[in-house]
Amino acid sequence: MTRARISPDETNEVTFLAPVGEIDQDKSVVRLGGGVILNSSLGYSMRTSEIISTLDIERIFTTGEVEIQGGPLGQFTAGSAEILQTRENQQDRPLKLIFKVGVRLVYIPKTEG
Repeated sequence: MTRARISPDETNEVTFLAPVGEIDQDKSVVRLGGGVILNSSLGYSMRTSEIISTLDIERIFTTGEVEIQGGPLGQFTAGSAEILQTRENQQDRPLKLIFKVGVRLVYIPKTEG
């Protein structure tokens, strides 16, 4: 199993777990495949077949469908997803998550207990 972790700031962390991992220095990318699980410190868990990241971690994207569970909003499915970390959003919002292609959200309100 290949494990990777990014911590863009003191409060956020994203971990990746994949059966296959490969670094392509010529293309400056890391490829995780074989069924990738991504977990964020915000409570989200994402599953997808493959994730590709630039070595500078400014762009992380899936090559296919994603399923996201947990977190404050509920469950998502989408044809693909992209995580961006750019110089412009590093201060206020270190990571920007973009869902694309047939996005479906099932909102699950929190119940008071």
